[in-house]
Amino acid sequence: MAVARTAHVRELPTTKSRSRDKLAPGHLLELRDVRGDWFQVRYVDGLSGEVRSGWIFGKLTVPK
Repeated sequence: MAVARTAHVRELPTTKSRSRDKLAPGHLLELRDVRGDWFQVRYVDGLSGEVRSGWIFGKLTVPK
Protein backbone atom coordinates (compact mmCIF):
# COMPACT_ATOMS: atom_id res chain seq x y z
CA MET A 1 0.00 0.00 0.00
CA ALA A 2 1.03 3.63 -0.31
CA VAL A 3 0.23 7.02 1.17
CA ALA A 4 -2.61 8.70 -0.79
CA ARG A 5 -1.96 12.24 0.46
CA THR A 6 0.39 13.79 3.00
CA ALA A 7 -0.14 11.95 6.29
CA HIS A 8 1.27 11.77 9.81
CA VAL A 9 2.48 8.44 11.19
CA ARG A 10 1.56 8.34 14.88
CA GLU A 11 2.79 6.44 17.94
CA LEU A 12 -0.73 5.20 18.76
CA PRO A 13 -3.92 4.81 16.68
CA THR A 14 -5.44 8.21 17.57
CA THR A 15 -5.08 11.78 16.31
CA LYS A 16 -4.21 12.81 19.89
CA SER A 17 -1.03 10.70 19.71
CA ARG A 18 2.36 12.27 18.92
CA SER A 19 3.36 12.30 15.26
CA ARG A 20 6.50 10.27 14.48
CA ASP A 21 6.83 11.21 10.80
CA LYS A 22 5.05 13.03 8.02
CA LEU A 23 4.96 11.02 4.78
CA ALA A 24 4.42 12.31 1.25
CA PRO A 25 1.98 10.83 -1.28
CA GLY A 26 3.34 7.65 -2.89
CA HIS A 27 5.48 6.61 0.09
CA LEU A 28 5.30 2.79 0.30
CA LEU A 29 3.92 1.11 3.42
CA GLU A 30 3.80 -2.47 4.70
CA LEU A 31 0.60 -3.29 6.60
CA ARG A 32 1.24 -4.97 9.98
CA ASP A 33 -2.06 -4.68 11.88
CA VAL A 34 -5.50 -3.05 11.76
CA ARG A 35 -7.30 -1.42 14.66
CA GLY A 36 -10.61 0.08 13.59
CA ASP A 37 -9.87 2.75 10.95
CA TRP A 38 -6.15 2.77 11.76
CA PHE A 39 -3.36 0.75 10.13
CA GLN A 40 -0.12 -0.17 11.85
CA VAL A 41 2.55 0.10 9.16
CA ARG A 42 6.27 -0.31 8.53
CA TYR A 43 8.08 1.96 6.10
CA VAL A 44 11.57 3.05 5.15
CA ASP A 45 12.65 6.57 6.07
CA GLY A 46 13.56 8.31 2.82
CA LEU A 47 16.56 10.16 4.30
CA SER A 48 18.20 7.70 6.67
CA GLY A 49 17.04 4.39 5.15
CA GLU A 50 15.93 3.32 8.63
CA VAL A 51 12.90 0.99 8.87
CA ARG A 52 10.27 2.61 11.09
CA SER A 53 6.76 1.77 12.22
CA GLY A 54 3.69 3.53 13.52
CA TRP A 55 -0.02 4.11 12.93
CA ILE A 56 -1.66 5.87 9.98
CA PHE A 57 -5.34 6.61 9.38
CA GLY A 58 -6.48 4.02 6.82
CA LYS A 59 -8.36 6.48 4.59
CA LEU A 60 -5.03 8.21 3.86
CA THR A 61 -3.72 5.11 2.07
CA VAL A 62 -4.29 3.43 -1.30
CA PRO A 63 -3.53 -0.11 -2.53
CA LYS A 64 -0.27 -0.45 -4.44
